[in-house]
Amino acid sequence: MNEVLFFAGATLVIGLSYYIGFRSGVDRNLKAEVRQFLHDMTVSQMAHTHFMQRAQNETKLLLKHLGVKNPKNIKPVKLMTPEQFDSENKD
Repeated sequence: MNEVLFFAGATLVIGLSYYIGFRSGVDRNLKAEVRQFLHDMTVSQMAHTHFMQRAQNETKLLLKHLGVKNPKNIKPVKLMTPEQFDSENKD
């Protein structure tokens, strides 16, 4: 019987601690920071992909206009990723 009361009390204490910690402002701020980080990372990656696709399309159109028969054979230059660009700008 003592073991049952001990584990019931321990469960109650752990449950209350979790509930109080979950509803605290620290948890809310942490969730907001993680959400903002993921949003920034996703928007940065989406913008990078969008501009890269548009630049490749414009380059193909320009090459066709200049008379290149098959612009698909031309290899694109590898540009910096958003992470590399951001790390360079922070320094």
